Amino acid sequence: MSFIIIGSCNGVLCFTDANSFGSTVYLCNPSIRKYRTVINPMFDGVELSCQGDVDFALGFGYYEHTNDYLIIRIAILSDEEDEATSKVEVYSMVANSWKNLEVDRFPWERIELKSEAVMRDSVHWKADYRDGDEGIPVILAYRMGEEVFRQIGLPNYKADGKGLVEHIGVYKGNLAMFVFHQSDHFSWHKNCHLWVMNEYGVVSSWTKLYTVVIDAGVVTSIMFTNNDEIIFEDGECDLTVCHFERNTISYLGVEDQGYLNFVTYNGSLVMLED
Repeated sequence: MSFIIIGSCNGVLCFTDANSFGSTVYLCNPSIRKYRTVINPMFDGVELSCQGDVDFALGFGYYEHTNDYLIIRIAILSDEEDEATSKVEVYSMVANSWKNLEVDRFPWERIELKSEAVMRDSVHWKADYRDGDEGIPVILAYRMGEEVFRQIGLPNYKADGKGLVEHIGVYKGNLAMFVFHQSDHFSWHKNCHLWVMNEYGVVSSWTKLYTVVIDAGVVTSIMFTNNDEIIFEDGECDLTVCHFERNTISYLGVEDQGYLNFVTYNGSLVMLED
């Protein structure tokens, strides 16, 4: 059995079975060796798949005002006519139950499988906003307190080149985006860029803070760290750490073992009794 880690908050990990993504979900506190199998969502993944193609996106966050850990599950169903409908559920660890979130209109699609940035009481994914036949890349944010979705526009990075790949995260407490040309082990593009949103939610506050040169290029970006770095796989299949301020590159020395999950983890004593 293999797992995909969705997120880490205050010592609690959320992960899902890779073979039944979004249907079987767990919460775990490694510090006290406790875990909880999250009760089945209201909408069964197999049942949904019988209605057409279904894509899941998951998010995990901690809402301080209610001292609760929340799992957000978005299911997008496409029928034979390529008409999409969406179902959104939110799991509360305190209540140990799922709640169906009524969404009148959900114009987002191609949502990242798992959230990459949690800040300002919001969980964030990369997504496309559907405007007619056009998909506009945006950041989708779920505000845990208000139980609503909002979108945030991306920076104007088109001058950095075509065919760029974006990876969102948190850099020094601000929403951030690492932008790079994806290398394919043969064609390497060295310049990568860090954009930071200085005022949350204000699109005009996006600023290109750093441009770094990665000699081996970037194949896959993995995560931002709390030490102002980003971890990625380079064009030589090495797991690499780039520190933006120091403009330094180092290698983790971890051999490729297939699919790897990285999260920031801080131990805690949060209990997970059923």
